[in-house]
Amino acid sequence: MNISVDIGRLLTDVGSSLYKSGGTVLDELVQNAQRAKARTCHVTFCRAHGDGEISVLEVSDDGRGLKKAQDLLKLARSGWDSSVVASDQPFGMGFWSTVTATSRVEVRSNDLEITIDADKLHATKSVKGVVTITKTEERYPGFRVRLY
Repeated sequence: MNISVDIGRLLTDVGSSLYKSGGTVLDELVQNAQRAKARTCHVTFCRAHGDGEISVLEVSDDGRGLKKAQDLLKLARSGWDSSVVASDQPFGMGFWSTVTATSRVEVRSNDLEITIDADKLHATKSVKGVVTITKTEERYPGFRVRLY
């Protein structure tokens, strides 16, 4: 017997039930900064007015950042080290709360740039073509996530 999971639906339907407010999403991002041993964590909200009004929530920290993109993208498993796992028992879904509260997620950390098209995920209920990972020459110290 095999167990099958529809990841796209899990992220959109179940995720929306678990993370009902923007405050919960912000809590998850700040908690990740704390787990990454950040000394500082900045939260910025910006709204650009005009024809195509855009709101952006940015959370950035000076923690250790990502070693591998897969550590961020794991579901129900975490990429945290053993001391964080022992003390905090991370569930492995917190970062994915971002897709329940936004249209697009952009991450910069070390030499990684990750974009998640949350609108496409919600529309198709599929993870296919939703995540883009790019290695960059310019390093970003720590971790920054922008929610559009």
